[in-house]
Amino acid sequence: MASISSDAARSLINYFSIKGLARSDCLKAISMTEMQLNRKALIDIDKYEQLYRYAENQLGDTHLGFNYGQHIDANRWGILGQIAYSSATLEQALQNQRRYQSMVGDLGDPNFSIDNDTLILTWFPARAYSHHIAEELLTSWVAFARRTTATNISPKRVWFSHPNKDNPEVYQSYFNCPVHFRQKKTSGQTSIGLSISANVLQLPCSTANPELNRTLKTYANSIISQYSIDNPVSVAKDFIASQLPNETPTLSQLASSLAVSERTLQRRLTEFDSTFKLIVDEVKNDIAINYLINTQKSFQDISEILKFSEQSAFSRAVKRWTGLSPAQYRKRNQILIF
Repeated sequence: MASISSDAARSLINYFSIKGLARSDCLKAISMTEMQLNRKALIDIDKYEQLYRYAENQLGDTHLGFNYGQHIDANRWGILGQIAYSSATLEQALQNQRRYQSMVGDLGDPNFSIDNDTLILTWFPARAYSHHIAEELLTSWVAFARRTTATNISPKRVWFSHPNKDNPEVYQSYFNCPVHFRQKKTSGQTSIGLSISANVLQLPCSTANPELNRTLKTYANSIISQYSIDNPVSVAKDFIASQLPNETPTLSQLASSLAVSERTLQRRLTEFDSTFKLIVDEVKNDIAINYLINTQKSFQDISEILKFSEQSAFSRAVKRWTGLSPAQYRKRNQILIF
């Protein structure tokens, strides 16, 4: 079951209340009470989708996700939002997002890669979602960057996998760049994303608070440790992805970060029919696919980023994952949107 944080649902209801919908009606639409919403827990993503459908029917607005994404605030993603806002730079904020992603649900896999002077942010959804969620995610990424750096930075390109029925100029006006719709990979892989100058990574955040950031991450680590009981695979994937390309993390390092024994962690993963080695392989697969279809990096560079012993080992892994060589997979699936 895909999930999202109750903090996100509460923030969305707050927005719909401002737009004129009764809070009680929004809660009724998703069969939740105010008490349930305040439990700081993960909820079924279907409730979030139901909330969007209800609001669209009531307000007649097909751009709710796009409009809502522009009104980003630190509380939308709870503790993770506060950590991101108090980060020193955008690069640190993105690293923190990847490390603590499981705290706000498992909508999909975010990926961050750099190709020459371009930063590419992509998101591969865990399942099919409405256009509202896709547009909320990308719009809020840009709104967050602008808000925290107190600049009007703009992407080079933005792309969505869904079609646009009307008003494409509204999107181009907000993002201040070309916006592409219905970008779908022939292999069935779908993603949304944006490319932007890599220089933005070093921009300082005007909302930075080092002491608060350290305190919040200590608290987040304790929460992640608890989440690992019910969501060990998601927690492990976030940890592994946050460590690459610096190193390929070990089971021991993950167990230490969660303050549990290796044996306990192994048992939790086994209960979900997984192993640490298997999850490392899955994360490398996700990152490799992202680099192959969204960048022009050489196979040697990707191999080194993913800590393969040599390029031939990387090529064999891609063949095992996709049934194709790296060159074949890139030729068949890459859409250059830089």
